[in-house]
Amino acid sequence: MGFPVRLCALIGRFPDPRVAESVNALIPHLLSRDVKVIVSEETPFPEAGSGIVRIPEKEIGQHADLVIAIGGDGTLLYAAGLVAPGDSAVAARGFRYVINGPEMRIPYGATQVVTLRSVINKRGPVVGRFMRAMAEASRIIHTDKTFVYKVLGKYMRITDTKVLDAAYQSEIPALERRLEISDAALQASLDEIAPLDPRAKAIKPAEMIDRRYLIELEKSGLFDGK
Repeated sequence: MGFPVRLCALIGRFPDPRVAESVNALIPHLLSRDVKVIVSEETPFPEAGSGIVRIPEKEIGQHADLVIAIGGDGTLLYAAGLVAPGDSAVAARGFRYVINGPEMRIPYGATQVVTLRSVINKRGPVVGRFMRAMAEASRIIHTDKTFVYKVLGKYMRITDTKVLDAAYQSEIPALERRLEISDAALQASLDEIAPLDPRAKAIKPAEMIDRRYLIELEKSGLFDGK
């Protein structure tokens, strides 16, 4: 029987020398087995030539037979996000997880809202309205599964309710209901950046956090459905 993988996606911080070393060893091995290598168009990647396929990052989950994440916990979680809910689709066909990210409870901010303090000072009310919209969306995600499934089904073109439910149940534990910010999650990002940018070693998570809008939202009762 031939090798079952025809398209393999590589995910990682390729400029990092440690990641590049693994990639340089892995690509010839895959190509020797007639496996084409998929890399995101948005990712800096020095390799070119036959066998290397560049596609939009959002399409990786649709095309790859196998995804290899090279890096730390953050890279692993990021790669998992690119293929979800495809992972739930294959699980529904009888496959089993070797590593289940949500069960590992790794502190990492997969999606964060970032801006400059100067922007907050100049356009505070605008940022406040944006944060309120995010909070309202979070409340809907956690309280109205019917509506959430309808939206997911429309934009991800998935009609199988079992797949939608499996994807929802696997992701919802990782979504902060009250948009709370974890110091440990920010520290994980800083630790990952530090080898490439030494300035990250001198930054404390508390210096990056501004909770003024979360405090306002808590007082308004929005998180409690008021």
